[in-house]
Amino acid sequence: MNAAESTIARRDLLSAGSVLSEGRTERSELIMLTDEELTVLGEATAPGPGVWMPWIESDPERAEAGMESVRRILSARRTLVPEGFAAPLEDREVEGDPARLVPEPRVAGILLLRRSAQQVTEVDAMTTIAGETVRAKQYYYHQTGGIALEEAIDGGGNHAFAVLPLATLPEQLAEQADPYQVAGADSEVRELPFDADATLDEEVIADTRFLLRITTSSIGGEIRRSVNIHATSDAVHITEAVLSEGGEPQSLRVREVSTPSLQDVLREIVASGVERS
Repeated sequence: MNAAESTIARRDLLSAGSVLSEGRTERSELIMLTDEELTVLGEATAPGPGVWMPWIESDPERAEAGMESVRRILSARRTLVPEGFAAPLEDREVEGDPARLVPEPRVAGILLLRRSAQQVTEVDAMTTIAGETVRAKQYYYHQTGGIALEEAIDGGGNHAFAVLPLATLPEQLAEQADPYQVAGADSEVRELPFDADATLDEEVIADTRFLLRITTSSIGGEIRRSVNIHATSDAVHITEAVLSEGGEPQSLRVREVSTPSLQDVLREIVASGVERS
């Protein structure tokens, strides 16, 4: 967690530590929340990171009209309760205003980890099913101790949370990037002028079965690495932006990769924040 957040409630810090401990040796599923539940929880605690909210974005007015019902549901489930109610149950002293609403401990820990990462790896996954583009996103919030909080979002606005060792993330992403196991041999690297309309040959674009866009950035938004991975019917192609010191794309490196090279690239991306921190 980011030590700069010095006013965090001790309860939230302990909760975040407890959540992280579940991912120390293996992946552990935590909880699922919706777009609107996260919005209400953020209003009650502190605003979270600006992540994809597909259900809210599809109809903001509909979402806003239902927020009060969401608050009632969260309270009924004891996911969101008054501090004065929570403290005795958790065998601790009341912190601050006893009337303020606080999330239950596990959710409090997850919310803190979302907004206090050292680095964020964003994965934008797209494929075509029955002629329609299906999209999903994942955010990996890198924490001290080599652990990451995963937030996986589907097109319906459901956010599934898990914790996992960072060391296992490159292999997990490699399997996701090449679901049909078509990666073959490594090709020569071609460096091209940056042009978003001409990153790959047209036939590669047309034959792309699965596209993964991976960006790593600091918690302040500075882009550190950015790659596109195209899985076609018979190969895996990578385009990587060569960035300036300010994070602006200067050129593109394009190549076909084998499975070991794909894993190496992903390993470097996951570690890029460690190298610069």
